Amino acid sequence: MNIRKIYELLYSHYGDLGWWPADNDEEIIIGAVLTQNTSWKNVEIALRRMKDYQILGISEICKSSEDTIKKAIMPSGFYNRKAMTLKRLSSGIIERFGSVEAMKKQSAMDVANFLGSIHGIGPETRDDILLYALGFPAFIIDSYTTRIFSRFTGKEKYQHDLLTGRVPIGDIPLNVEELKNIHAMLVLTAKEHCRKKPVCGGCPLETKCSFALEKEK
Repeated sequence: MNIRKIYELLYSHYGDLGWWPADNDEEIIIGAVLTQNTSWKNVEIALRRMKDYQILGISEICKSSEDTIKKAIMPSGFYNRKAMTLKRLSSGIIERFGSVEAMKKQSAMDVANFLGSIHGIGPETRDDILLYALGFPAFIIDSYTTRIFSRFTGKEKYQHDLLTGRVPIGDIPLNVEELKNIHAMLVLTAKEHCRKKPVCGGCPLETKCSFALEKEK
């Protein structure tokens, strides 16, 4: 499968979507944790409350109690677990790297291993942080991505090396900004067209998608 071709098909329809919405990299990291199992609308409410509580930052979270964090992020749901994750992540960043800016100067593998060691941060959240906050090339794999690629290829359990993490970072055929944008475009495609009950008409991938072409027969 040609990832570059898929990118071009999506880009011709959506253009540059400018994800991730945040004022700074620390806010992206926090938002990546908060967005687990909830809507972005709820995340935005939680982020505003964190700002009101004056804890919207890695150092601020590190110095705050978990109870304060829980109260601030309650609208995001699963606030007990997320507060613990934010506390451990923030403390880990300060203790191991000193700052988010210092993280960017480390190797992608070292940072990925660190993020993966934090309880509550799975592969998707890890890669969100690597790509959007730290600028490391990462191909974000979520349920939307696997659904689209399975239908696109006509393989129910699509297992391309790119989706299973077996492609070395330097071999991914998209740069960092393109990787950010393809994730955004895949999310929109899944929400607008490649739903659990697909709406293939008007999908930017329709003319090349095995599932859509099979439906037309």
